[in-house]
Amino acid sequence: MIQKGDINLLFFECATYGQLLIDENYNIFRITDKGDLAFIQDTNILDYFDDDSCRSLIEAMDKLDEEYISFKNIYLTGKNGIPFEGVILKHNNIFRLFIKDLSKNVEAWQKLMFFYRNFINNPNPMFITDMHGIILDANKALYDLYGYTVEEVIGSKPSIFKSFRQAPSEYKRMWDSLLNKDIGQYRGNIFNRKKDGTEVFVNVFVNTVFDYRKNIIGFIATHFESTHQKNIEQKAIIRDQEANILHRELLNIISIVSHDIKGQINGIINYLEIMGFKEPEKQKEYLEKAKNIALSLNRFVSDTLSISRIERGINKPNFSRCHILGLLKECISNLSINAVRKNIKIILNENGTNYPVICDIIKTEEIFNNLIENAIKYTEEGKEIIINFTETDELIEIDFIDSGKGIDEKIRGKIFDLFFVADSRKEGYGLGLYIVKSYADLQNWEIEVSNRADATGAVFKLKIKKDSNKSFDSSIAVIYDPSMEYISRLDNLFREKNVITYKVKNIYELERVFNLENPEIIMINYELFDDKLRSFVNHVNGKKKKENYLIGFSENKFADSAFDFCLSADELDKFDFNRVFKG
Repeated sequence: MIQKGDINLLFFECATYGQLLIDENYNIFRITDKGDLAFIQDTNILDYFDDDSCRSLIEAMDKLDEEYISFKNIYLTGKNGIPFEGVILKHNNIFRLFIKDLSKNVEAWQKLMFFYRNFINNPNPMFITDMHGIILDANKALYDLYGYTVEEVIGSKPSIFKSFRQAPSEYKRMWDSLLNKDIGQYRGNIFNRKKDGTEVFVNVFVNTVFDYRKNIIGFIATHFESTHQKNIEQKAIIRDQEANILHRELLNIISIVSHDIKGQINGIINYLEIMGFKEPEKQKEYLEKAKNIALSLNRFVSDTLSISRIERGINKPNFSRCHILGLLKECISNLSINAVRKNIKIILNENGTNYPVICDIIKTEEIFNNLIENAIKYTEEGKEIIINFTETDELIEIDFIDSGKGIDEKIRGKIFDLFFVADSRKEGYGLGLYIVKSYADLQNWEIEVSNRADATGAVFKLKIKKDSNKSFDSSIAVIYDPSMEYISRLDNLFREKNVITYKVKNIYELERVFNLENPEIIMINYELFDDKLRSFVNHVNGKKKKENYLIGFSENKFADSAFDFCLSADELDKFDFNRVFKG
């Protein structure tokens, strides 16, 4: 059995939660720590929440283990609409409910995006670094001032702007001020250098970012161009006030976000520590829970990075040819394990050919993944998700149909808004559908939402016009050469012919490019030929069209009837590729 000292291990982050003791009739008989929550002793806990939350709470309490100390995370909504997060534990027929008001968290995220947009669109050059001075993000004004690209700035240090005209004593004064916890800021005038070598005199304001323990976690810098010193003096007060307000709010939001991420990491740690006190069959369950938290955290970070690119306006589509049905099937296959966990069946109905469209494959894959994950999240256990793929002469329509509760007409217009969550009891930050809409717009596609005719779920319809993006006349070649011996040589040959080239290192990548891109030229290093490649070549010969060519190459001459052309190293440079290239 778990000892009293071990029970405390379960009360993670308890300082931020109210703690209620509840009997089997759902009555609150003791309030150990109410915090800021409006609960009253000797009342029924069910009186405080809406009907769906009451059902969720009752179900959670009924499922808790009788023999061991067990607990369950739960999300509730108060009758006044306030969202709560809770952890319900049971021991010796006593229920402990640790509960936290999430409304401040939602407000914090909304403020974060508000101030991040101010940061990105600020007319003054700004950038953020980590504690080691590595630049994590910068706004457009900074790139415009110094002339560098995003790739050149992100990951570099601010010394990239250094002119070497500044006295070392000024940099020492700056770092002495920034590293001093009682000061934590610097303001001064510095000569910097643009990418083209031109010097620029700037007024620099830097603020140190501390966490809640007063440890340094990064820096925020603002540069004011000072071509005329008089203008600087006139505008400095206003700019400094604006920068100070922005910096203070960013520090506050960063602290809240860091705390939320820390809570998820602590959840993983606590699950792993608890495993040491559980029998073997329970350990697998806790490992799975820890893994799910880690996957959720990873998805949150990926979504946040995608939104960052969208908001900065640097998320331009990288168009190429893609067999959209093949990509959809791959996404369904990759996410099927998530559906299996809820005993959900995904049904794909195909009505059309695997017609190639021009799209950004990475962004399209993210659209599909978000829509499928959203359907899995809101579909009830044991039910099904239907995906209809329909193709006409001019249009491809894909319906993602879940078996949930549908979407209330009152909130349907907000469903693609950033941070909007239709059901506060479901995990998520309201990022996925915002990304779906943004990436659809980026490719001139349409996304619509409605409810099923029988009101048993929601329908997300993606409309793809076959001619919605620019024509794509370039041929495509894929080169399989894990040895990398011929890659550079072939890449130069194809570049001269304006051929899009994919360089792959394993059979999985080769199969994926063939299924999605249907390349005109498939080149394989015959020196590495094995049974797996033989199977792939036979598969290609069974499916390829007249415009597809299989070309094998090797150091020495060889012959293999499975290939359209067999070339030695000497013949590569002499081969007339115009025979297989378009035009």
